Amino acid sequence: MTFLSAIKGNPADNNWGRETRYAACLSPLLEALGWRGNPEQVVEAMPHFKTTMDLVDLRSTLANLHFQSSARKTRLKDIDPRLLPCLFDGPGGTVMVVVSGDENGYRIFDSARQTYRTLDNRSELGQTGQAFFFRPVPRDKIGQWNSGKEWFQAVLGRFKVFFKRILIMTFLLNLLALATPLFIMAVYDLAINAGSFDTLSYLLAGVGLALLCDLFLRYVRARTLAHISARLDYIVGSTALQKILSLSVAQTERTTLGSKLARFREFDMIRDFFSGPMALAFLELPFIFIFLLAIWIIGGPLALVPAGMLVLYGVTAFLILPRIREYTTDDLASTASKGSFITECFNNMRTIKQLGAEEIWLDRYRDISAGQALSGMRNNMIAAGTQTFAHVIMIAAGVMTLTFGILQVLDNQMTVGALVACMALVWRLLAPIQTLFLALTRLNQIGISVKRLNQLFTLPSEHNPYASSMLKSFQGHIRFSRVSFRYSPDQDPAVMGLNFEIRPGEVVAFAGANSSGKSTVAKLLAGLYQPQIGRISIDDVDIRQIDPLDLRKAIGYMPQYTELFHGTIRQNLLLANSVASEEQIREVCDLANLTADIDQLPDKLDTRIGDQALRQLPAGFQQRLNMARTFLTDAKIMIFDEPGNTLDEEGDRAFLAAIEKMRGKATILMITHRPSHMRAADRVVLMNKGTIQTIGPGASVIPLIYKGA
Repeated sequence: MTFLSAIKGNPADNNWGRETRYAACLSPLLEALGWRGNPEQVVEAMPHFKTTMDLVDLRSTLANLHFQSSARKTRLKDIDPRLLPCLFDGPGGTVMVVVSGDENGYRIFDSARQTYRTLDNRSELGQTGQAFFFRPVPRDKIGQWNSGKEWFQAVLGRFKVFFKRILIMTFLLNLLALATPLFIMAVYDLAINAGSFDTLSYLLAGVGLALLCDLFLRYVRARTLAHISARLDYIVGSTALQKILSLSVAQTERTTLGSKLARFREFDMIRDFFSGPMALAFLELPFIFIFLLAIWIIGGPLALVPAGMLVLYGVTAFLILPRIREYTTDDLASTASKGSFITECFNNMRTIKQLGAEEIWLDRYRDISAGQALSGMRNNMIAAGTQTFAHVIMIAAGVMTLTFGILQVLDNQMTVGALVACMALVWRLLAPIQTLFLALTRLNQIGISVKRLNQLFTLPSEHNPYASSMLKSFQGHIRFSRVSFRYSPDQDPAVMGLNFEIRPGEVVAFAGANSSGKSTVAKLLAGLYQPQIGRISIDDVDIRQIDPLDLRKAIGYMPQYTELFHGTIRQNLLLANSVASEEQIREVCDLANLTADIDQLPDKLDTRIGDQALRQLPAGFQQRLNMARTFLTDAKIMIFDEPGNTLDEEGDRAFLAAIEKMRGKATILMITHRPSHMRAADRVVLMNKGTIQTIGPGASVIPLIYKGA
């Protein structure tokens, strides 16, 4: 809502700056692109933690609405009308949406004046700036961006232009690296022997120029790598989270929170690779032949020493890599297990203290920590072994080069300057190999992370680009036809052979003992799980033909356990309806009997909750806040799973009053144990061990429950 209010500001105001103009262009640009959506989607696509919108934010918002963008520097009059509409970012803070154009001029939306007008003035048409063109993402690619076994490689392909530049710079840097050894050789063989100060001056000037060029190229290369690292960090992090959120509940709920966090943190290794010395070593690896050739030209057979060391490095790496893979996998698994345990400990600290189970948890931690320490020790030992081997190889290479070189010097086959130059070149040649050899363990961890990242993107997303989106005006007619479902193959069915129909506007309560399948019915209807057998339909449309995201947006679902998030009360409510007005928020708070409690808080709706602040809120307040959030959806199907939990008598009366107000306007399902809720329902479905025992009015079903039927 911040951007929408900013757009309504005064263009003459000093605060009406360039970033505000980008926000003003969003709506006209979407209209010109022919986008068909609702304001809620636009608000959700905007950045949530900023009060301004810059060019990057605007392009990101369009990307979230499934539009690809490309940029081109051009004059306004040179834009091909067939490519319109576009966003034109001109000089002096000029930002406009170019809607259409012909020989008579261009029709634009002027963000500074907040109006549409026609440009036909020659000076205005001649201005130069950046034009941004947008095109929709193909429907079959939405939600499946570059999915596949080679996802990460496809992401790297987006930076191939940068990699080409970096490789060219690295090639030039390696050529410039020859300057220092050649300078040393020339000083020994020419300047010192001849006693020529002029020669030394010319050599110093030449090597100084080479060093300045080297410094400049290294700076540019470092900036480019930093850019790639930052972009990869953003792309991998945000796209991986987007992919995880697109997975079904069944695909994500079998691993613990700590394990998920540990796996997600592994992606940081990929960013660190591009910002650390390993990336530079990889870049320089293809160009070591330059130094090998230089050694051959200067020292002849002396080049066999570094060539032999390269072979030794390669053979050793081939032999120890299987062991490194084994130890690294064990270390990552034990680290993830330890992180999962610590996360569980911190999340349940209060319960641990209430049970007096500190010693038990400490003993468990010691066991897990001992296993992690053992796997870490084995990993560190093999890393230390490779480090020692690499160090010995470097020393041996230097000693052998010096030994054989001295023999050649004594035989007058090479000069002292040439020997010193060869020594420098040998170490320069072996340096990237040593760096990579020392990082074998780290490289293996990065390889595992990339493999897991690729595996993540092979998982099917819930999103179905070919699904129906007809739920905007549905009636709420629900039908379960022979529905059976089990949570895992080794468990008994949670529900079996369910057959029932709920008419639009009807209030139906589901009752029964614990684990009778009541909550499973709600989860199946919301599309959180798919039945193995049978069909669930809304308005005679199988919900498998409806995109799960659209389905859940069309259903108001209050889960059994209250889940509130870090932020303000207002932000927690707006999760259900991001474009809700202040009046609507107040209305649902009244409906949930929450207004008086909120007004007593210091910042009212803007009171921040979450973490410890959330724990201090009464359970009844949290439940009513959860209820108000569900009311705010204003959906045609409303599901309330155990709405009476933690509610006192007054809160329960308020809930029943809300049900009466919604009766006939929405189809309402209540999962409940409270007789008052069953009496308020048009019908009660009594469930027993996953099957329907009976369906009838509350007056006839309630006695069966209390008889233990």
